[in-house]
Amino acid sequence: MDNLLKQICSNPIDVLLEMACNYAVTFAYWVDRKDLAEELSERVTKILIEEKKVDIYAPHADLNSFSVLEKVISEHSVSMFRQLITKSGQQKLGLDDNAERLLMTSLEEECYGITNCIVEYHPHLFRIIVDQGKLLQSAIVNNQLEVFKQFFHEFCVEKGIICIEDENIIDDINEQGENETFGIEIPFKDDCCDISGYFRLESNAESILYLAIHYGYVKMVSYILQKTNIKVTVKLLENFIERSADWSSRSHEKCIPVFKFLFKKALVDNNADQVGMKLFFKIINRRCVYMLHSLFEIEFVPNNIMNHLDVFRQLLYISNDKYSTNILVYLQQRSDLNCFDTFDHTGKSIFDTAIERTCFKVAQALIEAKFGNLSRSEKENAILDLLQQQILKFGGEAIFDFIKSLLFESSLKGEMANETWHSFYSYLFNKIPIV
Repeated sequence: MDNLLKQICSNPIDVLLEMACNYAVTFAYWVDRKDLAEELSERVTKILIEEKKVDIYAPHADLNSFSVLEKVISEHSVSMFRQLITKSGQQKLGLDDNAERLLMTSLEEECYGITNCIVEYHPHLFRIIVDQGKLLQSAIVNNQLEVFKQFFHEFCVEKGIICIEDENIIDDINEQGENETFGIEIPFKDDCCDISGYFRLESNAESILYLAIHYGYVKMVSYILQKTNIKVTVKLLENFIERSADWSSRSHEKCIPVFKFLFKKALVDNNADQVGMKLFFKIINRRCVYMLHSLFEIEFVPNNIMNHLDVFRQLLYISNDKYSTNILVYLQQRSDLNCFDTFDHTGKSIFDTAIERTCFKVAQALIEAKFGNLSRSEKENAILDLLQQQILKFGGEAIFDFIKSLLFESSLKGEMANETWHSFYSYLFNKIPIV
């Protein structure tokens, strides 16, 4: 970050702002690291205001007579705009006419995150905005809780949604903070939930709630639930799980706190075992490992998990599916499911089925999860024995193809690159009789 900061701030102000905003937008929206966007924006802003003594409200010749704030709006950097007005001292966007001009510019640029920043400091400007729905959505996306409360209250009044006053809303969050992390080893941490549609925000409280859940903002979710007296039911959660297929690709790792918050409410208010199993099967079908983890984290334990072969076999219908791989590897580590045990009525294990259906990434991930902590000699004996069993079941050609897949996927060109495992698989390649 220090080198990047020096590179950015060594330029004239027009290039400086363009680079800073581009990096901030990239951090926030393309690599999902809003923390880096805020850090960069804060440090650039400090240099501009405290060291370079730049007037962020005045027009600048190097910016084609635009002000610094207008330039930042044109670059759509919410974090840069927020840091600039925060560090501008008591002035905070200047006089009302200046704030209104900046607000209209942000609306013209369709940069609603910045519009919300302006409204937060000048709440009366909310009334001049015609399309408030987009601002409500932007407030959720950018986690602007205070301005969201204002917009959401107005939304409820406009739509005739019964709601309570804010003074009656309590802090009912007993979970860890929104930065809780996932501590289980899975092969594809960034792959979560297959996408099958496009989410369109509807004019009802449930749709707004689903969007807040998707972005993992537990305080906002709690506020919506209490404000509109929405009860957390299995049906509500099932609807969200189904709708989660409509969002653009995004890992739900940061949603663990909000998932735990909701699942715990659902289990406390209903038959915990029955509700838990319904959610368990729904999540397995959706293939979201972070939802599954959240369910386990509230001390849910699935009943008779080895009696549900068909549920787990359906995860292998799509060859080399990363989402299914994560689910099975997670369950192998956190539940009574043993992917190498045979089911009585088929004589096959989940691992056998993965080999049979050429789901080789799944099979590889299961091997590495089960045998990864063994010594090299123990690992060699266990995996050689396993592969020899597979030769007897499916023939040498199938296992030859599997070992070739192991070699490729563990190499630098593969999606499961690992030098230690690649070396081990190369050694195995010469030990199996069929090759």
